[in-house]
Amino acid sequence: MNYIAEMKAFYDWLEINPLPSPAIVLWHGLMHIANKTGWQQEFTVATSVLSMKTGLNAKAIERARNHLEQSGRIIWKKRSGNRAAMYQIISLCDKMNVENVAQNVGQSVVPVSDKASCSMSDKVSVLINRNINETKKKEEKESFRPPSVVEVRAYCEKRGNRVDAERFVDFYASKGWMVGKNKMQDWRACVRTWEKGEQIHVKSSQAPNRFHNFDQRDTDYDALLMQEEKELYGGGG
Repeated sequence: MNYIAEMKAFYDWLEINPLPSPAIVLWHGLMHIANKTGWQQEFTVATSVLSMKTGLNAKAIERARNHLEQSGRIIWKKRSGNRAAMYQIISLCDKMNVENVAQNVGQSVVPVSDKASCSMSDKVSVLINRNINETKKKEEKESFRPPSVVEVRAYCEKRGNRVDAERFVDFYASKGWMVGKNKMQDWRACVRTWEKGEQIHVKSSQAPNRFHNFDQRDTDYDALLMQEEKELYGGGG
């Protein structure tokens, strides 16, 4: 591995794959140890040594190590007894060279310095692909964008319901697009819940009722939505 090139690639990677500070510190500690071993593909190091080099306690090292593994930056495995764990750092420079080779078939390949190999194990490839897919899913889940009145109205017209799009948007905008204590994830699902509330209003207004002003009461759409979620996911209590 090329120490400087790996550090530069790591911080470029961090721009779109943020890690907690302890995980970044642990990565640097493992890189330092790997460098001292002469960049062996696998090396062992005791938790006590990592603690001394990073300033992290054993629990923090365990959490940081899991973050690095889930992010595709290391592979590690326990060993029996009191023996130190085995580590392997996944080179970002090697990955980039493999991608360049795939994109430039027929062109000469520039060898990576410091004995770095251009091949990656199947386990590493699977780990990286899994991390990319999980990151995409997380970004899609967290990328909620409040809808406009036009978008809500178009969706309501498509479903043929009686929901007032402007009232819907004003209501949730005033609440910061929160449903109870949680950030809204899917406004279309909320529209469908309002749709059920409007149907209840229509039925109650059509049925004989001595309480003549019952159908004029406001529906608690938040409570209705949370009740629906509770029934859907089997929550209770």
